[in-house]
Amino acid sequence: MSAGDQLPRTPVGYDPLAQPEPEIEFDQRIQW
Repeated sequence: MSAGDQLPRTPVGYDPLAQPEPEIEFDQRIQW
């Protein structure tokens, strides 16, 4: 689950559908 944390908040060409939504929200919370 560290892969998502390493990725930026929303990189160019990033597909939200490609990755699980719950992980995206969690990643954003960590970044914030």
